[in-house]
Amino acid sequence: MPIAPTLLILAVLGQSPAPSPHIEYYLSESRVYAPDDKPVGILSGLIRREYLPAERKLIEMGIALDPTPGALPTVTVIEWSVDGKTAAITERSGRINGKGTLIGPPFAWTEWKWTVTMKDVPGTFRNAAKQTSRGVAIRTEQIDKAGKRLAFFDQVDTKITKETYDILRAKLLPQ
Repeated sequence: MPIAPTLLILAVLGQSPAPSPHIEYYLSESRVYAPDDKPVGILSGLIRREYLPAERKLIEMGIALDPTPGALPTVTVIEWSVDGKTAAITERSGRINGKGTLIGPPFAWTEWKWTVTMKDVPGTFRNAAKQTSRGVAIRTEQIDKAGKRLAFFDQVDTKITKETYDILRAKLLPQ
């Protein structure tokens, strides 16, 4: 067998296959702190992350419980348009815009950082996330234009099964 085709076959066999599309489900808890580090409260919810490598997208749907008695949960759909190690981050209604940096293998990132602004919400949100053995640990700071901290959030997203997600989602968002 000539050497050139052999090298081509070895090169193709040695390549990692393209990541497969997949969905991950999380139960999310975020402890909220004032600028002086005093606890303000806890936010809870569900997150569904859909990884779409062929489309270079990550679609993240968050269902946040509103702590106000009788209030309905807030649903937000954020789309990450991935370009290598960076991503443009938008919310479908245009309420959230930003940019992210991705660390680790494509669509199996081990860490990511992003900065976003939210329409009608003061300041900029800076986020640093890291995969853990149970899910994702996230630290977010809300800062004003001068760089002064307005609030910060320590969030833990614990991985759950699709079945658990479906049960909780049906309780939060009845048809």
